[in-house]
Amino acid sequence: MNNKNAKNSPYSEKIWLKSYDAHVKPIIDLEYYSIAEMMKRTVNKYPNSLCYDFQGSCATFKEAEKYINSFANFLVENGVKKGERVVINLPNLPQFIVALFGTFYAGCAASGMNFLLQPNEIRYQLKDSGAVAIITVDSFYEEKVREALQTGDTDVKIVITTNIADVLDLEPTMKEQLIKIGKIPSGEVVPINGFQYFKFNDIVEKYPKDKSPDIEIGPEDVLLLQYTGGTTGPPKGAILTHRNLIHLMQIVFQWFEPGANPGEDIYMSGFPFFHLAGLQFCLQSVFMGSAQILVPDPRDTNYMTSKMKDYEGKIALLYNVPTLYMMLLKNRKFKKLDLSSVIGYISGAAPFPTKSINEFEKVVGRGKIVEAYGMTEASPGVTMNPYLGEKKIGTVGVPFPNT
Repeated sequence: MNNKNAKNSPYSEKIWLKSYDAHVKPIIDLEYYSIAEMMKRTVNKYPNSLCYDFQGSCATFKEAEKYINSFANFLVENGVKKGERVVINLPNLPQFIVALFGTFYAGCAASGMNFLLQPNEIRYQLKDSGAVAIITVDSFYEEKVREALQTGDTDVKIVITTNIADVLDLEPTMKEQLIKIGKIPSGEVVPINGFQYFKFNDIVEKYPKDKSPDIEIGPEDVLLLQYTGGTTGPPKGAILTHRNLIHLMQIVFQWFEPGANPGEDIYMSGFPFFHLAGLQFCLQSVFMGSAQILVPDPRDTNYMTSKMKDYEGKIALLYNVPTLYMMLLKNRKFKKLDLSSVIGYISGAAPFPTKSINEFEKVVGRGKIVEAYGMTEASPGVTMNPYLGEKKIGTVGVPFPNT
């Protein structure tokens, strides 16, 4: 294309800017710092605000940081060095949040692992990532992780196991009974020679809680080794830095800023944390000082609607795939909820059919679905429909600021 044609091209200007909401700046002056620093700022600003709710077991940001400090100090005191990888093979449990930020506080990089992987796939990610530690649920360990580790050809030295019951506010005898009758999944942790084994509860009880390790962490340090879906071959670990994610946190905050109430809002998502969409939403809630309702099984819409009922008038953002929104719509309890506090139902990872959007918005309100697009390598946000302005149904919206 010659210069004359280039000047006349519709792409010579950022034509999408005219679709931005009035409060969104085309170029945002961003501040770059670590995700560990992000959590510390939130703890200082909103210490007593709710961080998470998992089946009624809750923690404030200040309380959560004590567990995070313990996990970080455990890693450092057991020889895990800055920049090394820690694999997190967990459902959406409080332990995931603690292990994730504990890994960041220790200056290490996290790699979320799909808990549906088979032993050979687990072994592949452990080897490819160079992980030196893994945290997993005891039942996953018994069924798959132990087999993956038996070959002895990974760099893993530390194995941490936990159980769903570890974070439930139940009497010890009740926990034991529920595990015994199979209401809470559990597995036997049979050690393999050459590995160090630890229990999550022992870590958060024994290691220092009041101070994090003294490790300098910069925005250019590696934050995540996030594996792609592997649709065109073996999954590939995308290297994402603290800068990548803190950039997106600030962009998304400005996108929804007029309706946001930092320190008070409640977020909910059915995306698993091992998926970057779920992880980004988890980090976004911390950046905003907002609580997360943890959803271990998104197919359980009765659980989701019951938690939404508990927090009526406070839930601000939801982030799900289109099919989950339609599953919620089929639940009678969902239609009876007061959803007036919700400023947006973000949808991603798949197209949302126009007919389905219209059906959903008849219940929640016109213009409430906010479709978005992202990719792992982009950490992950790329485009989103305007929060307040005109939304073009069936599209992924417009590029974010600073594009």
